[in-house]
Amino acid sequence: MNILKEQQVHDNLQNQNKTELWDEYRQLTEGLIRNLDGKRSILGGRALLLGAGNGNDLPLEFLEKGFEEIVLVDIDQSALDRLLTKVSDPNKFKTVIADLSGVSDQLPSSLSDKSEAELIHLMEGLTYNPTWATSIQGQFDFIMTCHITTQLVAPVFMNQVSFLPSQFGAFNVNLNKLANLVVEGLIEAIQSLLSVKGVLLHSTDTFELGFDGNGNPLRPHTAEIIKAVQGDLSKLYTIVPLLGQLAEKSNHITGSTAPLEVFEKLYDRLTTFVNAWHFEDSPHFQKYYIVFGYALTKKA
Repeated sequence: MNILKEQQVHDNLQNQNKTELWDEYRQLTEGLIRNLDGKRSILGGRALLLGAGNGNDLPLEFLEKGFEEIVLVDIDQSALDRLLTKVSDPNKFKTVIADLSGVSDQLPSSLSDKSEAELIHLMEGLTYNPTWATSIQGQFDFIMTCHITTQLVAPVFMNQVSFLPSQFGAFNVNLNKLANLVVEGLIEAIQSLLSVKGVLLHSTDTFELGFDGNGNPLRPHTAEIIKAVQGDLSKLYTIVPLLGQLAEKSNHITGSTAPLEVFEKLYDRLTTFVNAWHFEDSPHFQKYYIVFGYALTKKA
């Protein structure tokens, strides 16, 4: 098993039982897709869900009823098998096992024995290979990146390094460059699969908020975001103008803030959404992701 697949399988197993906790977030996603249908009439056609995993973060019942055919793409077959146990008609779904990162075949079997200089050299030499797209037939009315871009390369590098990277050091700078390269390659590959009137929903967890058992912020940027929304996560729209400022401080999740020109050369932006995803819940720790959703259409 290659190291990227191993990481994804591990993460999917860790999150496989969070269906109930993530119910509110699934409802938000359903509302978002309904909103897009009101603008572009995407329901009733074909849907492509990239990085679908266990499906716990997706409104599966709504999607199953709303689309004639749904193609699921993930590197983890077992996760997609778990997803299919949650739907009424598995025959409506087609699964494709593929590497969306575009770089896994260029990586060694382990990174833990590499020095910082060796890892930087490795990252600098990687190129995006969109072979996954050749496994997909036809075009789609709705395509969604299911919070996958932050998971494609950064976690495996961060979890396998044998040193503590400096926040603004060369390792993290190059990891951000690699993550942006992967996002750019993915977004370009998607363009050929999107129908003329279709919508791409690029949904990405962008900031992580952590709180202790007493509700106190655990990181400075958590306090900064909570202050900006006046303690009310329903007012997250107020941080949209702060996205660049927060990212410059390296408060964003790697892989979530690819340069706008990556999108603007291929797509027009229909609208932007921002929602809170209650990701972990325990007596001693609460974690939320702030998720930005960019609804994109093909340039005329």
